Amino acid sequence: DNDRIRRINGYCAQAAARHPGRIIALAGVDPRRAGAPALFRQCITEFKMKGLKWHPDDGYYPNSEEAYAVLKVASELNVPLLTHTGPLSGSRAKYAHPIYLDDIALDFPNLTIIAAHMGDIWWHDWAAIAKYKKNIYGDLAMWQLTAVTKPRLFRRYLREIVDIVGPEQVLFSSDGPVYEPVVSNQRWVEIMKSLTKRGTDGIRFTEAEVAAMLGGNAARVFN
Repeated sequence: DNDRIRRINGYCAQAAARHPGRIIALAGVDPRRAGAPALFRQCITEFKMKGLKWHPDDGYYPNSEEAYAVLKVASELNVPLLTHTGPLSGSRAKYAHPIYLDDIALDFPNLTIIAAHMGDIWWHDWAAIAKYKKNIYGDLAMWQLTAVTKPRLFRRYLREIVDIVGPEQVLFSSDGPVYEPVVSNQRWVEIMKSLTKRGTDGIRFTEAEVAAMLGGNAARVFN
């Protein structure tokens, strides 16, 4: 029920309030829920949460009518949407394709949209849209696995992404704590910082590009 969802979001907001400058909280409100727009508004205005987090692969399209009712509130309150993109085991991938963000970006031009994982294996599709819709961002959650197991591929993909959309639309992310036992956050940050050194593959990132991805872009997006 809505009281339970309100309570869960409240716990997250309280945790963030105890650690200002270190943690921000995003509201988790399924747009199919009755009263979702009002519930989300309360999360932002009363709980002081900083955005909206969605997992449409649970079974809804992020550009649906009910989703738009919640996005109108996000746009009005000037807070970003962070939404899962990409296939996962145990979820419905068809709802999480980056193509649906194209509608949102066009219909809500002032809304910042962050595609979690940049679509993962569909990153080319994400980049094709983000190149032209500058309010669409993407994050590097889960990419640390590729960075560690296939470093040359990771460097090539990321260089291609930055060349297509620019570094301003890519946010560092860890998807923690899920991958912490495999790749520590410290190691993940070190991998990103090391991108400024030219590899044997000839690929190199500038200090400004890495700084933007590691924090500059997120600071701007979350104000």
